Amino acid sequence: MVVKIPLGKPVAKVRYRGDYDWEALYKSIRSWIEDHGYDFSEEKYKHKEKALGAEFEISFSGVYDINDYAEQWLRMFIKVWNYHEKEVVIKGKKKKIAHGRMMIEFNGELWLDYQERWESTAVLRKMRDFYHRFIIKNEIENIWGDRLYYEVLKLQSFVKRQLGMESESDVYEDMW
Repeated sequence: MVVKIPLGKPVAKVRYRGDYDWEALYKSIRSWIEDHGYDFSEEKYKHKEKALGAEFEISFSGVYDINDYAEQWLRMFIKVWNYHEKEVVIKGKKKKIAHGRMMIEFNGELWLDYQERWESTAVLRKMRDFYHRFIIKNEIENIWGDRLYYEVLKLQSFVKRQLGMESESDVYEDMW
């Protein structure tokens, strides 16, 4: 079985209410994930029509192979309420933009032994546990986990910039 080490509760959140370009936001998040070497996948899409506007949930993930033993996963969960589109004029052109409330959660996981090479016998599983606790513990906690944590925060800052939020500065730009 794959050993999954989550970063914990959602590492970061963004709450937003107002106008935004949903298509541009979706495409830019996907581009950011793929440009940073991750394989993008949309895991869940759920949509409901309500009286005040549509409501939907989307889960994204991106996976990056650190080496043949470890992978890091970026996870995003987006929930949108009161979604409706309206037409506005931007630079003399009509464009449809979205309006509503949005909550985005960012998280990550490390997957160790994702190819399950150390899973076939009890002895191999014990050796894998020993390997994690004593040999690569520093790499797991201080290198891979730290890098993943800052990648999640960089993705959050990127999304804030795309939404035009005031606190869009990226204090973690020089990390990893």
